Amino acid sequence: MSHPSPSRPPRYSTLSLAPLPVYPNAAELEIDTDSIASRNDLSKEAFDFCLESSSSSATSRHGWATLRLWSVVPRASQRPRYISGENVEGSVILDLKRPQMIHSVVVLLRGRLITSSLDEGSQLFMEVIRPIWSGKDDRPTGGKLQGRHEWPFSFPFPTTFQDKELRTHPMPQTVLQRGINANVMYEVVVKINHGLLHTKQRINANVLYVPVLRAPPLLPLRASAYFNNSPYLVGPLEDRRGWLAMPPSYLRVSTTSDRTPSTADIKCTAFIANPAAYTRGTVIPCHLICELVGEETYEPETGSSTSSSSILNLLASRKSPISLKLLQNVRYSQDPQRLAPKGQLVKAGQSSQDKDERTVHLKEVGEAVWWKPISNTEPSSPTPGKSSLDGEIHLDMGLLPSTHVPFLEISYTVSLSFSERDGLEIQPLTTQRRSSRLSAAVVKIATAHDVERPIPVPFTPRPAPKKRDLSTVETIPYFSRSRIMGR
Repeated sequence: MSHPSPSRPPRYSTLSLAPLPVYPNAAELEIDTDSIASRNDLSKEAFDFCLESSSSSATSRHGWATLRLWSVVPRASQRPRYISGENVEGSVILDLKRPQMIHSVVVLLRGRLITSSLDEGSQLFMEVIRPIWSGKDDRPTGGKLQGRHEWPFSFPFPTTFQDKELRTHPMPQTVLQRGINANVMYEVVVKINHGLLHTKQRINANVLYVPVLRAPPLLPLRASAYFNNSPYLVGPLEDRRGWLAMPPSYLRVSTTSDRTPSTADIKCTAFIANPAAYTRGTVIPCHLICELVGEETYEPETGSSTSSSSILNLLASRKSPISLKLLQNVRYSQDPQRLAPKGQLVKAGQSSQDKDERTVHLKEVGEAVWWKPISNTEPSSPTPGKSSLDGEIHLDMGLLPSTHVPFLEISYTVSLSFSERDGLEIQPLTTQRRSSRLSAAVVKIATAHDVERPIPVPFTPRPAPKKRDLSTVETIPYFSRSRIMGR
């Protein structure tokens, strides 16, 4: 990770009374600074969270307590952000116009799972406590302070936490996403105990956390293609180690618009790049081979193979009805201290919940873009009864990384599917030897590239984002500005 030069003066950002955006943008979650543009976009900023006096007169109010947090963030960020290996660095500042008894000042870092606005819907799974001031230990003043006082602090943002059974788990990324009513939130809290009645006041500052989860090294032939700016990747027939073959799917495809309807049985085998772990913001390389299934191919009217070849060509075209989709499966438990049991998948945009208080969300987050192979290793004439496509699934920069902790699982599956097309009717083929179930493969999503070069690059422009289905958006609990201000 590259950080800005220490000589660059930090920028200050004093937060106003306007609430912070609930959902972080992709730039706030981007932590890979391998490019010059990414490095130049980072700066060290100071974020101030203030607690005002309770005077009834607006003119006499002033920020008497301030939590200042330092963070290396993209310039578009509107809140502090920490990544694996970074320290929570800052200071607590008191500006007291009159002498006041300060009994203690404590800084806390907390991680919570929030599933509802009810008290039982907010569960603490991580807490770090750092006392920074105690009036008992200050003999000269006895705890009575006046004027400006500042106490700096710095401690590591933990990368793991322990459950009730003292098992260690990786710290999950901040989760704030539309349609998922399970939020992993982190906050830095200052607790101030002051006055004769030991009044307790606090400042809450929501922060982002992004773990460094690196994708594994690329295999040689794929790495060489990226390094040499090749216009194609070597296919699975020539690079068997570099591709993971998904179980074949068998389809019965019939034409419905021709004067002489025909039917063909097709074997579809999809491949994804191996190893099956990819950095968000890049792509999942794909390959598809469609082939006629021997004696099971027939033309009711003519007995000719011409119509079967036409069906094959339609399946292996850029607008193929055969697709590879990336599905995100989020499963969480209401209780962060216990392992979320297995749940059943549900349709996209829907949720399922049972008496064990587990919930599952399934959502499509990517689809393959296809093109005809241009590799110079392809035969000069197509193999009879077989055709292929190259493709890639673009991964959004803000995609949640694969996560497995007791109260939250985020997993991804690449799944083969098909869609109806004018003039074609497609059905899964079931025989005594073959299941009608379409193939799928589990993949992992990382947050950072492997330290070795090169970085995977796409061969196609990123598709325009699909319009959100607002009917599936849920209201999620979020700390309002009044809570941040401690009032």
